[in-house]
Amino acid sequence: MANVHLDSNSLDCAVFCLSLMGTNTPDFIKEAWRCLKPSGTLMIAEVISRMSEKGKLKDGPFIEGIERQGFKLIRRKILSKMFIMLDFRRMVRKLLLSMCSITISRH
Repeated sequence: MANVHLDSNSLDCAVFCLSLMGTNTPDFIKEAWRCLKPSGTLMIAEVISRMSEKGKLKDGPFIEGIERQGFKLIRRKILSKMFIMLDFRRMVRKLLLSMCSITISRH
């Protein structure tokens, strides 16, 4: 998912559903940014436990990491006690960062 065979600026929406478990999550997010049209939507559905510490949801660092890659959070919805949905809008990057810190707990 870090190098898909799609044209740049070709997608209206990209979806990651329970698929950001690898060590190269920043590469996946960069590739989504490349493929999305300006103002395109990135939708992420994840297990809450991956963004939790000691049973408490700590999604702030994850959201900040996605936003540093050129996205803006537009909707955050807890779907159940197990799942969270985060929707982001692709923004114009003012500064490309070579690496991004996205934190997901491994349980």
